[in-house]
Amino acid sequence: YFVGREEQLRLFRLSLDGLAAGSPGHLYVAGVHGTGKTSYLEKLLQLAREQTFVGCLATLDENRQAHDHISTILRSAISGVEAALRLKDPSGAPNLLRSWDNKTGMFRHIASDKVVSDFIRDDFLQVQQIAKSFRLPGVTICVDEGQRINAHALSALKNSLQRMQSFLVVLSLRLVQDAGGAVAGGRTLLDEKARDAEGDFGASRFFVTGVPMGAFATDEEAQTCIT
Repeated sequence: YFVGREEQLRLFRLSLDGLAAGSPGHLYVAGVHGTGKTSYLEKLLQLAREQTFVGCLATLDENRQAHDHISTILRSAISGVEAALRLKDPSGAPNLLRSWDNKTGMFRHIASDKVVSDFIRDDFLQVQQIAKSFRLPGVTICVDEGQRINAHALSALKNSLQRMQSFLVVLSLRLVQDAGGAVAGGRTLLDEKARDAEGDFGASRFFVTGVPMGAFATDEEAQTCIT
C-alpha cells in the first residue's frame, strides 16, 4: 500500500507521459529525514516498470568523487536496461554490465578521475541506442541521497542528458530543515551546487519540477495511512 501521496504520484505520472512523448521533465524530490523519499522512489520504479519503462535506482556515496557519482548513475542505467532485456529475451540479451565493469567493448567510460561530459554523453547515448533497438520506451533513473552529488557531477549529468529523449531523472534531496517549504529548500540546495559548479545554474533548472515530501497535507491523508 502507498497512500497519502496522490499529488506526488500525479506529478511523476505527468513526467512519465513526457518521457513517452520524448520530452521528459526531470524531477527533484525534497524533504527532511524520515519523510518517505526512498519509499517514494521505490514506488516510482514500480509505476515505471508497470508501463514497460526501464526503472533503476542509484544510491550515492558521500565519500566518493564526482566521477564515481556519474559512474554509479550510469551503471544503474546499464543494469536496469540489461535486466529489462533479460525479461524480454533471457537467452539473447547482451551482457552490458560485464562490458561496463571490465571497461571493454561499447562504453567509453569516464577518463581517470575526471568528469568528461563527452564521454558521459557517449555512454548514455550507447544505453539509449540499445534500449531503442530492443524497443524499450525509456529509462527512469531514481537517484537516492542525491544531496550528496558532487557539484561538477551534477553539471556534467545535465550537459550529457539535456538533449536526450529517453531518460527521466528523479533526484532525491534530503534537507536539514524545510521551514520555508520542501520545494523551495530543494531548489536552494540545487542552486548552491550550481554555484559550486562555476555558476552552472542550468544544472539546477535541469530539474523542472519539485516534489515535496513532508507531513501529510490533511487529516484524511494521515488517517488513510494509519488505516
